[in-house]
Amino acid sequence: MKNTIENYNEVGKALTCVTKHKEINETRKQLSVSKMKANLEKLAKDNNLHLDPEFLKSLALVLNYGFQDQLEVQMTLENFIVSANLNRLNLREREDLVIRKYSRKTEVDFILFGIITQYPSKKPDLFVDQNKNTEPANIKKALMNLISSISSIEGTFTGRLNNEIIIDPIALYTEV
Repeated sequence: MKNTIENYNEVGKALTCVTKHKEINETRKQLSVSKMKANLEKLAKDNNLHLDPEFLKSLALVLNYGFQDQLEVQMTLENFIVSANLNRLNLREREDLVIRKYSRKTEVDFILFGIITQYPSKKPDLFVDQNKNTEPANIKKALMNLISSISSIEGTFTGRLNNEIIIDPIALYTEV
């Protein structure tokens, strides 16, 4: 995913070049090289194959920081989303080959076996200071508030959704 985002515009231009080859050749006869590159970029934009480079750079940074190149699978179970982060070292095949075979949004039914590590509950957050208007009375309370703040930032990336169950996977497989 990271590679796709980092190279989105280049891949977009390449796809445009391949899919609009005839049109480009006709235009090439009429334009100089510099105008041709601008025209290729315009064609890519017109086909939604070009995004703002600064946006792509920022998105790649946020994804790299927040998700650190995780490989996550998600499944639906009634009204819940079941998520599991996989360890690439435990895959029998390379990740790109698995994605090529099954797709990012697969149509194959998988069975996920593992241990539930997070699930929807109504437990109070022990790290939230209930009396926020006062200064922390001691270092322990200050650290708990800091942990709560850091947890909130991390939660924007990896926080569990209200209807999400997170599994520590033992096995992920398909039935024959």
